[in-house]
Amino acid sequence: MASIEYAYIRLNDGLYDEELRQKLGTCFDAAVNCCGMRGRTAVQVLIASGLAQQLECQNPGFVAGKSGTELLMWALDSCGFPADVPNPARMPTSPDYWVGYM
Repeated sequence: MASIEYAYIRLNDGLYDEELRQKLGTCFDAAVNCCGMRGRTAVQVLIASGLAQQLECQNPGFVAGKSGTELLMWALDSCGFPADVPNPARMPTSPDYWVGYM
């Protein structure tokens, strides 16, 4: 029987908590709905690029300095993928946004 494991970023009640959630939600939403990635692939790109580590330590250059779409472009570029991400033209309320937000 297969098992499923979930990983998550543990926040330290820092200054950027809400902003981090919103940007990660937008990043995940753009990866899935604008770039056509599967959720698992999007997570692997965020981890392999080092973005997950930067967000975990709440590096202000990433959390406060870039939009969610810019974070995704940075992660894709770091992994050698084409980094042309269209800007979402809608409010980020998809289920994928909320997966990234949580």
